[in-house]
Amino acid sequence: MNHLNDRELQDEIIRYLTEPAARAVPMTALAPEQAARAAHFARFLARRYYRDRLGRSFRYSAMLVNGNGHRAMDVVETNEFNRTVSSEPMGSLAAAQQVGALAIQHLARAKDEAWWPALLEYERAHFLQTATWEYTEAGEYPRRGASALCRQFDWHMPELLPCGDPTKTEPATALGRRVTQGLPQSTTAAAGRAPRRVGRTVRRAADLFEEAITV
Repeated sequence: MNHLNDRELQDEIIRYLTEPAARAVPMTALAPEQAARAAHFARFLARRYYRDRLGRSFRYSAMLVNGNGHRAMDVVETNEFNRTVSSEPMGSLAAAQQVGALAIQHLARAKDEAWWPALLEYERAHFLQTATWEYTEAGEYPRRGASALCRQFDWHMPELLPCGDPTKTEPATALGRRVTQGLPQSTTAAAGRAPRRVGRTVRRAADLFEEAITV
């Protein structure tokens, strides 16, 4: 570890904690027992990262099922989730898509209302923004962000959401309302994401782990 300065060591640890490919090869900056501890900590960190974002993004469905044992964040305890975070980098769009799909599958039968699938898709769109830190490199012309998406619903989603004005939750989705006479209200949800840097949680985790292995 002596040939790495503090910043380089931190960057190496961040990669090791967040990228399965980095954990697949020996890390020269860590002794074998430290690498094993880091791999264990990486799994804990992934569960915490996605549990937090699932809880925030699927908050309305959680309120509507009223604690009947169906919560999006429960998927972080499944084998399918473990396989996802063992193959995809934490914070990647691919991981967010797979974890979001697990949440939809877990919640799909929690309610029978016709609007339920639309609400879950609405929340999944929000989750893709909060759980993805990939960004599209700037170019000469405007380009769509890595996790940006557009969905059209046959239901006016804000009217389905409980607890008053949904804009107070400051979601990552922008809503444009369109009313078609004689048909259910249709809402287009355009989900865009500003460029993100590595989250504070991961960098702080790297600091804590670095402190632990240098003691």
